[in-house]
Amino acid sequence: MPRVCYEVRGQYALFTNPMTKTGGDLHSYPVPTYSAVAGLTESIYWKPTIQWKPLRIRILNPIRYQARSKLLPVFKTGGKDLAYYSYLSDVCYQIEVQLAWGSGRYASARKLAKHYESKPRCLRRGGNLPVYLGTAECFAYVRPCLFGDGNGYYDTVDMDFGIMVHSRDFEKNEVRLAPCRMHQGVIRFPDQKECITRKSRAGGD
Repeated sequence: MPRVCYEVRGQYALFTNPMTKTGGDLHSYPVPTYSAVAGLTESIYWKPTIQWKPLRIRILNPIRYQARSKLLPVFKTGGKDLAYYSYLSDVCYQIEVQLAWGSGRYASARKLAKHYESKPRCLRRGGNLPVYLGTAECFAYVRPCLFGDGNGYYDTVDMDFGIMVHSRDFEKNEVRLAPCRMHQGVIRFPDQKECITRKSRAGGD
């Protein structure tokens, strides 16, 4: 199946680490997760007959955090409480994804050439829908690119980010976890079958 490469950049990003949700403050993972990349790719171009499989991501800019305070409503008392969110600042990534077929219900619409030609057109327009980096307040800009083109901050660096959330299976109520390792600035996403699965709590995370 064909592959598509694009560059995405933004002033802020927030790929929420679920371990930080319990206290009200949010802290971003240092790099995007598999599900975050799949979601922003679908914002650029998506049809019911296809799905996008993230393959790898290249980290171009230094990983920097910026803390920002927020007044959040407290529904029990009707007041407000101060929370701190740790965002990634000035991010830029090169992403490679692969087109795959989605639900068999739309098998009659599986026209590979059509989707392969439509994706670059949507990229040049900035996407069919607004593209966000984790949350709706972190707007992003996208454009076509050649994966590996240009210089990246981590081109000679290897780094281990530990176990991170990979994706979720809402039908089975499972969360998929996988180790995240960067080799010379590039992170390769494992296939869903290679992930460790954990049951979610009743009603979601």
